[in-house]
Amino acid sequence: MNNSSMDQFYSELVAKSESKRFPSALQEWEHMETYPVEEGGTCICGHFIIEHCAMRNILNRNPLIVGNCCVKKFTGISKSKHFDAIRRVRKDITKPLNPACLGEALNNRIINEGEYRFYINTWRKRNLTDGEKEWRISINERILKAKEQRVLQTRIGIVMSLFPDLGGGGVCCNKHCFEQIDIKLKRLGNVRIPVNGKKFYDWIRNPDRTPQDVLQMLRRKSDRLPS
Repeated sequence: MNNSSMDQFYSELVAKSESKRFPSALQEWEHMETYPVEEGGTCICGHFIIEHCAMRNILNRNPLIVGNCCVKKFTGISKSKHFDAIRRVRKDITKPLNPACLGEALNNRIINEGEYRFYINTWRKRNLTDGEKEWRISINERILKAKEQRVLQTRIGIVMSLFPDLGGGGVCCNKHCFEQIDIKLKRLGNVRIPVNGKKFYDWIRNPDRTPQDVLQMLRRKSDRLPS
């Protein structure tokens, strides 16, 4: 990381923190989730990244996306094994995720305590029973769906950032439905407006789409929300 990238990292992190001194601001952040975006994204240092680490400020709940290299550089903790396990299971759904991925899924309420204990107890078991194999596959599929939702959230956020006239807002995952993404716009009261993630992503990527198109569509959906 060159000096310019390092300065940008410091500036972005401090801007989202309560402390305005980098060493103490860094202590406010916790790792939440890892997910690879194969077409890439951007770390807060400005570098292109594939391995995304979602961070959250424990004081003000602000989010940040940081690359795996920057997480390791500034916290000393590597998340590389997370990404290796995710890619392995994507290729073969019967393969086991590692305990770090399982702990992450438990913390994010993708799996429950019973599922976590089962998986840890059978993690290194070579010959699973049919029932154990089915349970592992079910858990793997749910965790991968949650990560795909995160990827879709990132993609939608990138496209929406190209429409500054929307006035700012956010893109959130819906933990009750992996197919759904919630959109928030300040101009529409920052309420969560649910959309079908894949359909909305395909729709908003149309090169002829205008900020007014997006605003009108989301306003119609917002108007139909229960009061």
